[in-house]
Amino acid sequence: MNTIYKFPLSLGVEGTTLTLSKGAQVLAVQVQRALPFIWVQTPRRRIDGDCVERRFVIVVTGGDVPPGAQHHGTFQLEHDNGNFVGHVFELGVFEPQKHELTE
Repeated sequence: MNTIYKFPLSLGVEGTTLTLSKGAQVLAVQVQRALPFIWVQTPRRRIDGDCVERRFVIVVTGGDVPPGAQHHGTFQLEHDNGNFVGHVFELGVFEPQKHELTE
């Protein structure tokens, strides 16, 4: 069974990295309570080894789009000094880094 999850997006240059099941599908990018979010449909149950890290960045209008990035949506935020328009791009899919404990 699939479930839809909502994740906040960072406005910072580092972007947002999400650990998602392989095959998860981005459904929408929208603003809720003056913050950008991304909605993703993914299997409800995660299976070990079946997850990947996906990194999303926000590019402002007139900004440079990273090579090979995939566009997932555009949103607008209203501020006292004008409007902010952000375009959400995915940089790629990465295998999660495994961290081993050392004594």
